[in-house]
Amino acid sequence: MAEKVLRDTRRSQNLRTTANTRLLNEGLRGIEFPAWLRLSAERAYEALLPWGKTIEDALHFYLAHLEKTKTSAPLQKAIDELIKVRREGGRSDVYCYALKLRLGRFSGDFSDKTTADISTADIDSWLAGLGVAPGTRNTYRRDLRTLFSFCITRGYCPENPVIGSQLAKAIDSPIGVLTPDQLSILLKNANPLVVPYIAIGAFAGLLAAEIERLDGSRNLSRERFL
Repeated sequence: MAEKVLRDTRRSQNLRTTANTRLLNEGLRGIEFPAWLRLSAERAYEALLPWGKTIEDALHFYLAHLEKTKTSAPLQKAIDELIKVRREGGRSDVYCYALKLRLGRFSGDFSDKTTADISTADIDSWLAGLGVAPGTRNTYRRDLRTLFSFCITRGYCPENPVIGSQLAKAIDSPIGVLTPDQLSILLKNANPLVVPYIAIGAFAGLLAAEIERLDGSRNLSRERFL
């Protein structure tokens, strides 16, 4: 019996000594630190250790991420605003329609992301998956660069992810020429909004960029002449 009392006494003394040591080393807050929070911190520390980073590093990185995404916008909202601004600035219906189609395809594939969520890797991966000719791929890239440059002016993203993306290398190939019958079929089946675009390119010899700069105040579909 006396031996049991002695053991219990020694155990109590050891516990008090341990508690006093923790109190001296960590302060009262260390004694009261919740077990679940301590375990969470330990897991975070172990996960970051191989990368040479600390919990403080992770904290600052995530806070910066939250800061830059708090004013982001859904992709489709940003696209609609861009097209509205371009139309009000006098860009042609053909230009706005083509911009809407290309950017709409991008928005559809990233419907769950906001403007600030898109990375350069996302851009490269998406462009590579289009399965189109290099020139067409670069046209999509150009429109995406226009979109994210606009987003920066609205505070929807801190930087343009397209700038660091890969520009496709154009492959020289013979220029194709449509026969009259092929052109007739194309004009008959094309969306009315792009018929002027096709007709001007076919009969007036303007480059695509020149056609897109035409004054959008005139309705060439109704006038039927240049």
